[in-house]
Amino acid sequence: MSLRKRLIKLFLGITCAGLLLLLGLVLLILVWHNQPLVLPIPTGPYAVGRVGYDWIDATRLDPLSDKPHEQRELMVWIWYPALPLTPAQPAAPYLPASWAQARAQDLGISAVLRRNRNSVHVHAIADAVLSPAQPAYPVLIMQPGLGPIMSDYTALAEELASHGYVVVGSTPTYSATMVVFANGRVALRTPSGNPPDSATPGESNSLLNRLIAIWAADDRFVLNQVATLNSAQAGGKFSGHLNLQAVGVLGHSFGGATAAEVCHLDPRFKAGVDLDGSLFGDVVQQGLRRPFMFIWS
Repeated sequence: MSLRKRLIKLFLGITCAGLLLLLGLVLLILVWHNQPLVLPIPTGPYAVGRVGYDWIDATRLDPLSDKPHEQRELMVWIWYPALPLTPAQPAAPYLPASWAQARAQDLGISAVLRRNRNSVHVHAIADAVLSPAQPAYPVLIMQPGLGPIMSDYTALAEELASHGYVVVGSTPTYSATMVVFANGRVALRTPSGNPPDSATPGESNSLLNRLIAIWAADDRFVLNQVATLNSAQAGGKFSGHLNLQAVGVLGHSFGGATAAEVCHLDPRFKAGVDLDGSLFGDVVQQGLRRPFMFIWS
């Protein structure tokens, strides 16, 4: 066999081996992408329910929006102690379909390199009946870090709810990667809602000190809405069953920093937890007079 033919044969062999290796890698990625993932089973005595709300703060224009005259709007999920699952009740999806579709569109082809959110199985029951085991339950207001959405903290929220807390989690509009509202409108993060990587330390601190006031106002608004849910006039599953004398606040990263700030600003929040968040805002200079826990990595 001539040298030319041997080289051609060697090249074809290497090419076929490379294509087979690439095909195998693609198949492995697809299997991993769609492999079912079950979140940790909550350890508390209660089953967990989940319900969502779309709340608009009529008292505030959204300073993070790039559209004029837009009111501040938040998507909120509530995890709560519930009656156990029956065969007729489905588990809640990890992400509602509209969120999953918007997230896939935002990621584009890179979505295949991330876990398929439709393959993640949670333990919360969609719109379950509130457990009657207690006359009223303590409330925890919760926020994510800068960028994530509340579903990223599902395991933590379910665990807390299984131990008898009503966990009210909001995704900060225009700071989170995306928010999908009840009418299908998608809000992506804006430069004013998330410090750009190019910002200097001084610019970043200035923006974060402004941003924390907005996030703290979100927490206070959410608590106002929770009080409305608890009112006799509301007549829903939470009416009269929320202990508003036992309200805590917790958050991760910038959400944890917001927990400290809102505990400083609003006496309705009786205690707080900061999961790995550096502080910003007035609380840095003025301090806290309520029980507060820092959990650092």
